[in-house]
Amino acid sequence: MGATERGVSIEIVNRVGWLRFDRPPVNAFTRTMVAAVREELARLLEDPAVRVIVLASAVPRYFSAGADLQEFVGIGVEGMRHWGSSCHEIARLLRGSAKPVLAAINGTAVGGGLEMTLHCDLRFAAESARLGQPEIKIAFIPPIATTQALARLIGRPRAIRYLYDGVLHDAAAALEMGLVDEIVPDDS
Repeated sequence: MGATERGVSIEIVNRVGWLRFDRPPVNAFTRTMVAAVREELARLLEDPAVRVIVLASAVPRYFSAGADLQEFVGIGVEGMRHWGSSCHEIARLLRGSAKPVLAAINGTAVGGGLEMTLHCDLRFAAESARLGQPEIKIAFIPPIATTQALARLIGRPRAIRYLYDGVLHDAAAALEMGLVDEIVPDDS
């Protein structure tokens, strides 16, 4: 199965392992893509030639639109349990990494894709990036240990407000609240 079918692409350049979300048009996560992220992240973590890992996007204007909601149609209890377990495994791999893990956030980053960045060591956002957790608008709770990660990053009261609002924030607002560590020019 190729990069586009799996939804991720991998490249190692100068000892940096790039794990790029690669499912046009908006990098919406499927079960196959979640499994591929978990597998490729584990592979990069084990590869002695890789010193740093970067989560990024191969799709212009979208880091990730979060989960592909069609994945939840008829998923059932066991399917949802497996989805949650897979997502938590990604969070554990990111948080437990002995290698620095960075997020290069371009365009829109919402839902599960943004949740993954919360478990990275540093988050860099393009000037035009827009970030948010809109799950509240579909009566859903962010599944990738987001509540704890957000509370650690931006404080509990701000995290609660952020999750209840479901608003998209521009890069400047995300930097001000501590959601990202640095803003970079769009052409970087």
